[in-house]
Amino acid sequence: MVHADVVVIGAGPAGCTSAIRLRQRGLDVLVLERESFPRFAIGESLLPAAWDLWEKLGIRSKIENAGYPIKRGALFRIEDTEEVAEFLIRTDEFPEFFINPFTFHVDRAHFDEMLVESAVQAGAQVKQGCAVDDVIFDDGYAVGVRYSEGGVQREVAARAVIDASGRRTLLASKLERRYANPNLIKVAYYTHFKNAKRRDTEDGSVVTDIHSTQGGWIWYIPLRNDIVSVGVVLDAAYVREARASPQILFDRALQADEVIAPWLAHAQPAMELKKIPSISYLSDNFVGNGFVMVGDAAMFVDPIFSAGVMLAMRGADYAADVIADGLCRGDVSEAALKPYEEKIRKPIEKMHRIITNWYQIMQHRDRRHIFRMSRSAPLLREQLVILLSGGFDRADLDAILSKSATEMAAAALAA
Repeated sequence: MVHADVVVIGAGPAGCTSAIRLRQRGLDVLVLERESFPRFAIGESLLPAAWDLWEKLGIRSKIENAGYPIKRGALFRIEDTEEVAEFLIRTDEFPEFFINPFTFHVDRAHFDEMLVESAVQAGAQVKQGCAVDDVIFDDGYAVGVRYSEGGVQREVAARAVIDASGRRTLLASKLERRYANPNLIKVAYYTHFKNAKRRDTEDGSVVTDIHSTQGGWIWYIPLRNDIVSVGVVLDAAYVREARASPQILFDRALQADEVIAPWLAHAQPAMELKKIPSISYLSDNFVGNGFVMVGDAAMFVDPIFSAGVMLAMRGADYAADVIADGLCRGDVSEAALKPYEEKIRKPIEKMHRIITNWYQIMQHRDRRHIFRMSRSAPLLREQLVILLSGGFDRADLDAILSKSATEMAAAALAA
């Protein structure tokens, strides 16, 4: 049987981040990935708050030199009871809060392969084409995994296990911890297009377009090499009532958008339409004796504010530190690993709050929403930009709404 200090299940952003951080702490790490890279993945829009983590991982220069389009914010096109209005949130409005006030739109096949290469360079052993079938438990502790390689089943013993298996949620499913988020039951349809038009900007940078549509919203993300990622996220109840095929629902939403429809008029699909049912889910507990779950293996809130990759990598960073400390003390019990979960749940809860608020805006079409109010409330604007840039530890929805109400009341008195 092969031995390692830590076995990581999955070589996505969460798995590679944890592997690199553990190697920086001097631990022996084996990463098992069932697919072969490069491989397609969705989730191409990153957040500016990740710069410090990229530096810690030693990948900053690789990201800067990859030729990815520079993203300077997101444009929300929202329909309310009276009009369709556009609200541009630029991440460089408050440049003092992050190392760089911009980020990138990345093609994930390239981005994820770069992370794998970085993990290998850091000294981790990464084995592709190895599907983990099960986690081995002994006396209530995770002590290794059982995996298949070339049709042969193998086992590896470990002092700790990190589940970064993505939406497969290996441990959460095995331990019956995964459950659908009852407040965010959505379905996503998406594909890539080539030869599609892009929103013009003076400096050549890009933004993520987020447009409301009947039953949900649309994302439009320009990538490098003349590729655009386009997705439609719809409420599951709307999908059931529509009784239409995924392609019809997808095309109907795009054709009804007076901005996006012309952008795609001469575009061609670069791949087949894909679907994610029950896109949002949670887990009761992210840790246990000898193991942690990170990234999408633990939960996925919603793609609306592009927080998925950021939360996955940030959580993996937290988890790696907690595991390294636990192994140093000889204690990887659930209690010893719990600080990781307590730390990552805080930004998850903040994002859940503002995401829920977004869907309330969509449902009620109330003109008095945070995007419109931020135009005349500077403190609200600042907090909103920080939060949507990934500064989860510096802003939250309660503070945003409270400061907005105070500023608007003061403005009314002054008038």
